[in-house]
Amino acid sequence: MAKKNFFKKILVTSSIFLTISSNAFASDKPENVQLAQKQEVTLGMGSESNSYDPNLCSTHECTIVLVNLFETLTQIGKDGKPEPAAAKSWDISSDHKVYTFHIRKDANWSDGKPVTAEDFVYSWQRLVAPQTSSEYSYFLGLGNVLNADDIMNGKKKPSELGVKALDQKTFQVTLSKPTPFFISMTSQINLAPLPKEIVEKFKSKWVKAQNIVSNGAYTLSEHVLNEKFVLKKNPKYWDSKNVHITKATFLPLVESSEYKLYAADNLDMTYTVPVDLISKIKQEYNDQFRATPGLKVTYFGINVKKPALDKVDVRKAITIAINRDAIAKQLLNGAALPAYSLVPNNVDNYKPFKPDYASWSQEKRIQVANELLKKAGYNQQNPATINLLYNTADVNQKLAVAIQAMLQQSLPVKVKLDQMEWKSMLAQRSQRDYGLLRMTWIGDFNDPSTFLANWTTGNAQNDAQWSNKDYDNLFAKSFETEDQEKRKDLFYKMSELIAKDVPAMPVFYGLNTHLIKPDLKGVMSNPLDIYYVKDMYKVKTN
Repeated sequence: MAKKNFFKKILVTSSIFLTISSNAFASDKPENVQLAQKQEVTLGMGSESNSYDPNLCSTHECTIVLVNLFETLTQIGKDGKPEPAAAKSWDISSDHKVYTFHIRKDANWSDGKPVTAEDFVYSWQRLVAPQTSSEYSYFLGLGNVLNADDIMNGKKKPSELGVKALDQKTFQVTLSKPTPFFISMTSQINLAPLPKEIVEKFKSKWVKAQNIVSNGAYTLSEHVLNEKFVLKKNPKYWDSKNVHITKATFLPLVESSEYKLYAADNLDMTYTVPVDLISKIKQEYNDQFRATPGLKVTYFGINVKKPALDKVDVRKAITIAINRDAIAKQLLNGAALPAYSLVPNNVDNYKPFKPDYASWSQEKRIQVANELLKKAGYNQQNPATINLLYNTADVNQKLAVAIQAMLQQSLPVKVKLDQMEWKSMLAQRSQRDYGLLRMTWIGDFNDPSTFLANWTTGNAQNDAQWSNKDYDNLFAKSFETEDQEKRKDLFYKMSELIAKDVPAMPVFYGLNTHLIKPDLKGVMSNPLDIYYVKDMYKVKTN
């Protein structure tokens, strides 16, 4: 299924603004396809998330549910580029600092009220407000929205954010400096409009099925914790006539349970696939198996304040000693690539970085790692003790056990494994109570900054509690130029600093892997692994 994506770039006669618009619709099925009578889908969604409030969502799991309930200004297209969504078009000023979005006249909330520019103003101000305590409060600062950083740091009021409603359907954003990837950021679920009246009436319970009001293609019918999310088609959605799936059920499942349900024909699409079954899956479900390059990196955040890990030589030693090739090729059955940088090699405007040890033999890596630990004061009689925290999932457990074995068998290191359910792990993470923390970061948009911002001083995602002024300065400079070659050099130097100080241990770059039933069509593939149920439809089968 090819989604309609006819972008036009028109310079208006005054030459002051660049106007971008599109005819973007929901599912655009071929005319000769016969639809199945029952248009319902059941999809895997990974683990339950920390929150389903768009401003508070911080995981891919909550994102893939929320993008079907809420519509942002733009949405992610098949190639990972932004397409018009709640905004039908936008104008960009000649200095690239003012963006004026024209919200669709027929965009409505599920209760029938119109979606307005004020709904976006309210949401964006709420996101950066310190009292909201969003892990994505930094996001608008990353996009250089005027005063965002000062508001987040308590120096200015949320009302001073560079956003305003020019009228009911015109939303304007002012940046402090040109930001080449700003439009790409506007598809982020944290920037969805919010119904102020509902949010303030029901407080933290506004996202409950009985209270929530949404502006996306679907409404929330039911949420049973750790069991299911049930979404139903929203008749008030502006493009409802082109939405075919009437009901979507998301199931929070680990990989092995997903696969069993899929094999029993009780699941239309998996969130991922068990890596130890990839060979079998390719044999039995080859035409249903999809693996595409993703913008994702799995790494271990290193708490630089913890004993042993507060020594850079210890951090370097454990990072060097990991056999990434064995993890990618054997443990993950080729469903990943070895990672030596926190930025995937296929990210736009990035010059791939590899440290010197990437070209060494494994024997040399072990030798150097032992020398570093000896220098730091550790040996077999006095091993370094490290706690490794990870969330419950089949592949995570296998990875943790592999890392433990690699370190303990080759180095004077003792690794204690600590497994938790996702929500419990997030709570422990917020308290910085760990040594190594297994995480996967999926880019919010296609630019190196979405991977490197996390490691700036004070960033809410900076689990390592690492701070480096040179790094912060390089990151700031990357926003002071629109010359992509200069930005590449700056990002490269930032990757060098991370390799030098080691606040994180990159392990592998993941592929987007799914099993999809033959009768389910319109499942979009993009590097960010975001898919919209409104694009999907089921066809008749013999």
